Amino acid sequence: MPDGNVTREQLAVMLVRAWKLTHKDNIVMGTTEYKDSHKISSWVQASVGQATALHLLKGQTNGNFSPKGLVTRAEAAQAIHNLLETL
Repeated sequence: MPDGNVTREQLAVMLVRAWKLTHKDNIVMGTTEYKDSHKISSWVQASVGQATALHLLKGQTNGNFSPKGLVTRAEAAQAIHNLLETL
């Protein structure tokens, strides 16, 4: 849905997929060591770990990732900036 909100875990998937377009031969492994990592959807866990390892996204100051939390414009802008820096 183009007008729908985006969660932090969904953003992680989009960022990692975009990164992989220009880094096809690179494999990045990451872990999801957040206090609320049990709340990250199973199909997204690898992407959250990779986005964290690539410094595209980071957790919150309280040690959580907040996977179901909605992405703010500021977070999206910072994440896109981080992605562009790696390309």
